[in-house]
Amino acid sequence: MTDNSGVAGTKACGYDSRSALLMVNGDCSESALAHCGRLHADTLIAVDGGLRHCLALGVEPDVLIGDLDSAARPEINRLDNSNTQVLRYRAEKDQTDLELALEYAQSENIAHVTLAGLSGGRTDQMLCNWLLLGQSRWNFSIDIVDDRGCGYLVVADRSRSIAAESGATISLLSLTQMTTGVTTEGLKYPLANADLSLGSSLGISNVVCDSEFRISITRGTLLAYVNYVL
Repeated sequence: MTDNSGVAGTKACGYDSRSALLMVNGDCSESALAHCGRLHADTLIAVDGGLRHCLALGVEPDVLIGDLDSAARPEINRLDNSNTQVLRYRAEKDQTDLELALEYAQSENIAHVTLAGLSGGRTDQMLCNWLLLGQSRWNFSIDIVDDRGCGYLVVADRSRSIAAESGATISLLSLTQMTTGVTTEGLKYPLANADLSLGSSLGISNVVCDSEFRISITRGTLLAYVNYVL
């Protein structure tokens, strides 16, 4: 894979081990693709129909994974003479292609994952994609590149300092039944040792006050979603 594609730099996120960019078969605007094109990952993974996003970046993935029911045949054929590893599964299976891709990243000891193309398409599939990220079994950190903003997962006892544009709207959402000890710095409405339950609106529509903010929690998994300033 060439250096013009990759993941939200692991050094910038406080990690210095292997990283991966997972291209999922959802919406991925030109601006989101441009964002991905500025990142640098050790491994580029196409999740089934997400292959089209990789090819739009002008790169062939290191791995293509899924039942390949949404990847176009001409796009798959373009990989015939490439070094892409194709991991094909039967259509009747108990896991989504994204879950298989995340498990693959875990098996490869990836330390940081960025996902693009997570939203759009079927609403049930999209909800499953986002909720899947909240499972405690993932050993890597997770960022999301979306058409309308960027998401960052925060897990217990591992605080995150995140660069953002001052004035951006940010929402904090629990991806587990309860996220406890939520503490923030650099937001207009600070939280100090707060608890956010699954579905709580307490963390919706906060505002970034500086070029960086910090979040920590003591239990659970929290999604910090920063909307782009238009």
